[in-house]
Amino acid sequence: MEHTILKTAIILSYYILGAYSTTDILRLTSYGSNDTDIRSGKCFCPSCGHKLRITDQIPIISFILCLGRCKYCSAKIPRAEFILEAFILISCSIIAVLGNFSITSFIVTSVFYEMIKIISITIMKPKKTGLTKSLLLSVLINIPIFELIFFIYLLNGYII
Repeated sequence: MEHTILKTAIILSYYILGAYSTTDILRLTSYGSNDTDIRSGKCFCPSCGHKLRITDQIPIISFILCLGRCKYCSAKIPRAEFILEAFILISCSIIAVLGNFSITSFIVTSVFYEMIKIISITIMKPKKTGLTKSLLLSVLINIPIFELIFFIYLLNGYII
């Protein structure tokens, strides 16, 4: 029973990581012009600049419920954001399952996430100034997220 709960928690952590990925990437690109500070914990609509509530940030589900539009200004949310969130969730979950939720699969998913982030930034046109500093800061900010996921992996390993 505990094993199933921990595996579900790992999958849910990738659901959250998928949601965070779009925010992380938008802050490193010229597309995310309303909230350029990588250290900011706040999320904004890139079109109207309205601060998003936590309920507006539920990945995939929010996109579907709001019909792919901003709840405040009705601007279209790019499908690429939805696809990226779903891709991170599905890919990391598959890696975890195929790796039998081992520490190795955790390492692979962590590296995979950072690679997808760099590829996405390159495709979406990186900011012209301060990208290297912001990218390093982004990796440092991601450490607590990955530490939490790692902790769940560790718990899963002890119950085997």
